[in-house]
Amino acid sequence: MTPPDDYYRRLRISRDANQQEVKTAFRRLARQYHPDLHPNQPGIIAKFHAIREAYEVLRDRVQRQHYDQSQQRPDKREGKTQAYRSGAYSSNAPLGQHSADEFYLRGIRSAIAHRYEDAIADYTQAIELNNQFVEAYLRRAEVRYVLGDDSGVLVDCQRAVSLHGTSHGVDSQIYYYQGMARFRLGYVESAIAAFSEAIKLDGGDARYYYQRGIAYQELHDYTEAQRDIRHSAQLYRKQGDLASYHHLQQVSKEQFPPSSDRAKRSLLAKLIRPVRFLSNSNRQNEHRGRRKTEVRGTKVRRTEVRINRRDLNALGFISILRLISNPAGELVSLYEKLGPRQTSLVGYGLAILANLCFVFGTSERLAVSSWLIASRLWVVGGLTFVTMVLAVSLAKVWLRLRGLWAADIFVLGTAIVPLGLLSVVNAVLPDLAMTMMGDRGPWLAHIGLLAATLWSFSHSVMTIQNGLCQIHPFSTKLAAWLAPVILGLGLATGVATWGFLAH
Repeated sequence: MTPPDDYYRRLRISRDANQQEVKTAFRRLARQYHPDLHPNQPGIIAKFHAIREAYEVLRDRVQRQHYDQSQQRPDKREGKTQAYRSGAYSSNAPLGQHSADEFYLRGIRSAIAHRYEDAIADYTQAIELNNQFVEAYLRRAEVRYVLGDDSGVLVDCQRAVSLHGTSHGVDSQIYYYQGMARFRLGYVESAIAAFSEAIKLDGGDARYYYQRGIAYQELHDYTEAQRDIRHSAQLYRKQGDLASYHHLQQVSKEQFPPSSDRAKRSLLAKLIRPVRFLSNSNRQNEHRGRRKTEVRGTKVRRTEVRINRRDLNALGFISILRLISNPAGELVSLYEKLGPRQTSLVGYGLAILANLCFVFGTSERLAVSSWLIASRLWVVGGLTFVTMVLAVSLAKVWLRLRGLWAADIFVLGTAIVPLGLLSVVNAVLPDLAMTMMGDRGPWLAHIGLLAATLWSFSHSVMTIQNGLCQIHPFSTKLAAWLAPVILGLGLATGVATWGFLAH
């Protein structure tokens, strides 16, 4: 006989219901018992919280499994249920006797109690005991996000996605937190791609549309931002969350009038409040204490960067040197510090620097040099760069991906710097080797040129790949294929242009 307080009974589902059925049942009951729809009905808040409590347990594979185990013995069912709710279930065993599941459950209790460092430690222990524990990676990513460890969030989400690919379907929340971390790090296009993946897996979660709308607004794509914000509002209405619905409706009217571009630009400031109370889970409520809103946190960080960027020297001449010496490794870190305008300026500056190096180095190696030849070489280098930019743009159009033109310029301007430096090394190294080593100079020059060639081409390819998958919303696998193709197209255009101009 099913006890009256059974979680399955609360959600009105069978014990063999799958995750989608659990989610559907919760959303149906949430609409029916939401306090906003019945403000004067006694006990409605308690009823709603009871439904949410059941959902939070049954939606989680491990919690559901342990809950089912706690209900197996009728004579001790009630006591075990109370122990499970209070957090005492399986939590008093000696440390060495804990299983991965028990560490995982203890981590959940620590997170609920806002003991985030303890939660991280527990989830890490669970992962060490079972490195295939997908749910532990997701939960640890959630807590890391609360603590501001966005790089850790991305690592955990990527691991969870890879594990899901070999097991069951991906949890949409993995992509949600991946998108949130990417957005806070400044990878807006990649954040949109992650939110879109979350929406594909669960199109009924209003948070996903809301956050994607915020990301679109950051790119000044107000049409898409308006569509997502309004769709989020409609989902909240269907779920019975009328307060959130009315607030977003009001915001949409204020922020998206046809003739008010200025109002559109203030969307982030006006949309701060809904993030606090549009929450659909207890874990989102936990975020309030540390960050009022993720939007506000992002705005503050970007404002601080903008203040620092007033002085170009403060931005870091050292950072530019690091980028030139290690393009693939320093690309993303420098991109985070730049606004759209400065991103394009730095990209164009690096492209010009690379072209100057190419013209100088190649002119030195040619038997005859003149201003005419130098101008032809300048055209060759310029068309190489333009071809690569167009190739990335066409790839985004073909795949229907969004991205900033400034980001294309920055990534590809950085990518051709190693090739420009290779031209200089090719011009200088032979004579330098002969001066230093005498008869052994040619051997040293050949070895040095081989090393320089490997370094320059590998960094060019890796820079493009990192830019495509970390700054742009390309997948890692696709970026690995596209990077050498884009570089090859650029070089082929350069060679063809030189052949045409030389005749």
